[in-house]
Amino acid sequence: DTSPQLGGNLDVNTKNINFGDSSGSSDDRLNFGADTDLSIYHDNSNSRTRIEHSSNNALEILQGGNAGMLIQNQNSYNIEIKTNAEDAIKCVANGSVELYYNNIKRFATEDYGVKLYDAIFEIADTSCLIDLMETGATDGNHRLRNGSGNFYIQNITDDKNTTRDQLVIDGGTGETAL
Repeated sequence: DTSPQLGGNLDVNTKNINFGDSSGSSDDRLNFGADTDLSIYHDNSNSRTRIEHSSNNALEILQGGNAGMLIQNQNSYNIEIKTNAEDAIKCVANGSVELYYNNIKRFATEDYGVKLYDAIFEIADTSCLIDLMETGATDGNHRLRNGSGNFYIQNITDDKNTTRDQLVIDGGTGETAL
């Protein structure tokens, strides 16, 4: 029968319904909707869930192969991840990636680099370094460093290993040396 009808619940009697690997656009898929608005299938190496509004506007979730897990849309639209209706991650088409904490934007990529919003930048390490480097420069770069209870602003003179102190604030006495 090429057009089976099913009424009620499908009882598979503790067995599986198996689909083979899909190699074309419609074979061995679980499709929903008149125009295959939702397809679930496996394509020899990846498991795919594809949700289509039209053939050129689809969201695809891909897992397997070398991809790990990939969420992509087929057009230039945003992808958002929410938890309990609150923003968590936004990938803005042709734009930024935004990270949220408790529905408040804290970090975003920008055309000039990255931006922190209303946040304290914290490095959880006993001796933290922040290098302020100009690409290609061998001198004139700077390092902010916390070590042994002191705070340093240093000039980096070569391969990040040679530094000259420019400002030192002693964490114990509060003494400042230039």
